[in-house]
Amino acid sequence: MEIDTALILCAGYGTRLRPLTDIAPKPLLRVRGKPMVCNILDKLTAVGIEKFFINTCHLADKFESAFPARADGKRLYKGAEIILVRESPEILDTGGALKNILGQIDRSKPILVHNGDIFFDANPKPFIAAAYKNFESDPRCAATLCLRGGGNLNNVCVSGDKVADMRFKLKKPFDAVMQFCGFYAANPPLFGLLESNPNNVFSIVETFLESMRMDGNSVSFYTENGGTWTDIGTSEEYVEVNRMSPPDRNFRLAQLRSYGFFPETVSEIDKGGSMREFFKFKDPKHGNLVACFYSPDKRENFLYAPIAKFLRKNEFPVPEIIFDSAEDRSIVMRDAGEKNLSEIPQARKKDAYKKVVAHIRRLHTKITEIFQNSPFELSQEFNESLYKWEQNYFFEECVKNRFGLAPDLPESEFEMIRQTLSAHAPALLHRDLQSQNIIVSGEGEIGFIDFQGMRLGNPYYDLASLLFDPYIKLPAEFREELLQEYISGSEISASDAANMLNIAAVERLMQALGAYGFLSLKKGLREYENYFLPALSSLLDCALKCGLPRISEIARACLKSLDTDAESQANK
Repeated sequence: MEIDTALILCAGYGTRLRPLTDIAPKPLLRVRGKPMVCNILDKLTAVGIEKFFINTCHLADKFESAFPARADGKRLYKGAEIILVRESPEILDTGGALKNILGQIDRSKPILVHNGDIFFDANPKPFIAAAYKNFESDPRCAATLCLRGGGNLNNVCVSGDKVADMRFKLKKPFDAVMQFCGFYAANPPLFGLLESNPNNVFSIVETFLESMRMDGNSVSFYTENGGTWTDIGTSEEYVEVNRMSPPDRNFRLAQLRSYGFFPETVSEIDKGGSMREFFKFKDPKHGNLVACFYSPDKRENFLYAPIAKFLRKNEFPVPEIIFDSAEDRSIVMRDAGEKNLSEIPQARKKDAYKKVVAHIRRLHTKITEIFQNSPFELSQEFNESLYKWEQNYFFEECVKNRFGLAPDLPESEFEMIRQTLSAHAPALLHRDLQSQNIIVSGEGEIGFIDFQGMRLGNPYYDLASLLFDPYIKLPAEFREELLQEYISGSEISASDAANMLNIAAVERLMQALGAYGFLSLKKGLREYENYFLPALSSLLDCALKCGLPRISEIARACLKSLDTDAESQANK
């Protein structure tokens, strides 16, 4: 191929795609797994282009980092030379950019020019061959444009095999109107016109039009309707071209922009074992918000928004949903606050816990009654089968896999727990009512999050999740006080409530321990190792109170294994 040089237009001010372009210039945003400019470089190096000029302006240093200079000062990409041309403080526009490098190129042959914010994956070889043929066969040919039929901006008028007009400026007759792909070959006659332009800042379209005024046959075109072509000018276009690629932070920001939000001060929230993505951001119109992006793997993720709307309508304190899209698997909600229940000062905890108990008592009674009168989809109701799944989860992921123990399955004790819990009248459960899912505002208001697993079940399962939370140890006397507040006004006796709470705690703690085993070993989240000791200690205590000797023995064996592990680490 006789054309060996290209100019990639990457200078801009980074305004249209903010806040994405506050982080990186648009051509360095990842498209289908790699920076957009690298898609262009890969396409053109594959057909023999050996030298690239890249003009830069906004965040120009990012290009220098992306294409670092070697010891000899040269920059290379897959063997091709990269020459960065910084335009500052003013960008030179598409015509001025090419004029600016005329002194550095071989002006006897064509140069390719490609917009840096275009994703265009058609094979460029046929176009380049046609462009070079036009150059060789007609010394008057100033340029060959790559055009596309059926685009969203058809303003290049063609007649026969020539371009007759652009943007309807010349008012000449034409056969068809096509879209300019932002990709063309510039020939020596065009260089002369560029050089004679008295301005340094101008559009290349001005030069094409000048050439056509002088000679109506001087600009040729080649039609390429293959592949994907998109101008990454809007958040919607950026999202669409990346829809089948693994999402990154910029993709998520673009999604938010496409929904009508304008994120400021964006930060990612670590949600531990959650497989969802969370971003906290400030929006000029709505204030502090949290965006959640979830996978389709769990049906419960799709239930979060309808559950939240139901709860909020019935004055249960959950974040307000501002936007949700099941198709995009995304939710934007108001920020519930900064501190969860485990993070607030000790002096505030007692009052906060009492408020939480009052809210969940209402969830388990009045709000449950409202739901039962007009039910909607929730996750599977707790029944003996689901309780059995949790018990086996504990036995497999914690007892066997994490601690390497192989005791006989305590089936009779497991069955007693299942039957006892299932016999109680079901209520709406948060299902994961631990301290990290309870937010406390600076004014002491309570907010509940992560309730997508809400379902019907034994209400003491929720209470046990709260009072025997491995993330925060509550004094026994305070647990008793909270239990009394929970059952006040009900017909259940204090002793029966305490027994039911302990049985529910055994079930809930086994579920949590199974999760810690799974997350720490199979997901590599080693921080969950920290919660085996408090969870096993509470499991042993509750199992003893319930008269469950075999579960008590298993808890002791796991605790002994923890002690052995600790001694082994101390002796290393």
